[in-house]
Amino acid sequence: MYAMPASAIAWYTTTQFSGSAGAAYSPGSYTQGGVQMTARGYSTTATTGGALRGACLNGYGSYGLGVVSLEEDTSSTNCSTGQPNHAADNSGTVDGILLSFSSAMRLTSITTGWTGDDSDFSVLYYTGGSPPPAMNYSLANMLANGWSLLQNVNGGSADYVSHSLASTASTVSSYWYVSGYSQAFGGTYSTGNDYFKIKKITGEVPEPGTLALLGLGLAGIGFARRRRA
Repeated sequence: MYAMPASAIAWYTTTQFSGSAGAAYSPGSYTQGGVQMTARGYSTTATTGGALRGACLNGYGSYGLGVVSLEEDTSSTNCSTGQPNHAADNSGTVDGILLSFSSAMRLTSITTGWTGDDSDFSVLYYTGGSPPPAMNYSLANMLANGWSLLQNVNGGSADYVSHSLASTASTVSSYWYVSGYSQAFGGTYSTGNDYFKIKKITGEVPEPGTLALLGLGLAGIGFARRRRA
């Protein structure tokens, strides 16, 4: 009895657009393999320790998705700012991108597009069940509000790098948060100099029949042994 493999899916963030504070973005191209991905920008308020609030999610074409916080915003109409703060970053405030999927996913890699001085980031997945995360707490309180840290990623300074994630069969969620690195999530990376855009997200949809097939296989082995006995 063989378990069915998970279905691998990749989303490419190549669209050019300007968002608005807290708005979600989910174009048709974000539906792959029957799974829709929605992206939304967030940032801490005023300082790295402030509570999260909606930020501007912008698309920079082949460079990927970036975030502009309200503190960085130089235009009330299109959430624009200069380089490097148009990326998801941890300079002053800490930016992040909430990825919501129509099916529970196991993310396997994140490819950064444009990066600045450095591009360390943190990946968290939501284990709090329903309803979806409120996203109105500080980074330090995320882990007490239904989030689990998957890993802190040492991004480096190179553009267009695929970073493998240490996800397993148990790290599955419909909500994932990719944040500029913060020591609120542990680790010893430097802060205040990380800038990155998200170019590509790769994940797998766990097959619901996988565990069931495995259970049937084990039951069959047990039944055969009893018959021989």
